[in-house]
Amino acid sequence: MTPSCHTIVGLVVALLLMPLSVVAQSAAVPSTAVQPPRMAPSSPEAWTGTWRGVLTTYGAVDSVKFTVPVTLTISRLPEPGAFRWRHVYANDSTRNVKDYVLRTIDAAAGRYATDENNGIVLDEQFVGGMLVSVFQVGEQVIENRTEVRGDTLVQDLLAWRRTAVRETRGTGPNGEQGAPVSSFRVTSRQRSVLVRAGR
Repeated sequence: MTPSCHTIVGLVVALLLMPLSVVAQSAAVPSTAVQPPRMAPSSPEAWTGTWRGVLTTYGAVDSVKFTVPVTLTISRLPEPGAFRWRHVYANDSTRNVKDYVLRTIDAAAGRYATDENNGIVLDEQFVGGMLVSVFQVGEQVIENRTEVRGDTLVQDLLAWRRTAVRETRGTGPNGEQGAPVSSFRVTSRQRSVLVRAGR
């Protein structure tokens, strides 16, 4: 075998063995050393400004039932830790307005509450860069998530019926120790994607 052949064979063997060495090294690193990707600093207190975009309501599978333009204005209130969240839908500031107040309960613990100014108050939890509330209206359970990434604010609302459509029990090591597992049918989804238009 010529020297050039030896070199090529050596390179091929090195390339074939490299993934094994990488896997071996990663296996040796404790799982606690693996860090999630760092997100840009964000919190409800930093979301003030004007946001504009579109709300999309989805029907079965991927069908779009309708879309409507949305403007969201988030502003500080004189009350410490309170923020006004004013949604205007379809550019109709007379009839299609939701004018809420987000109050800070414990910022360090990520606890907030949304006051809808009509007697309804919803608890909110800020977790992993996302403000989340889960509440029930009649037979519907609703999960509302709000997240800001850069200059984009996304609100995602999922609704499902609180009566389970299926209940099963698992077995084996990944069977939730035999605890009952209930499945619920999602009935609707609304998603707003808004871009910052001003601070």
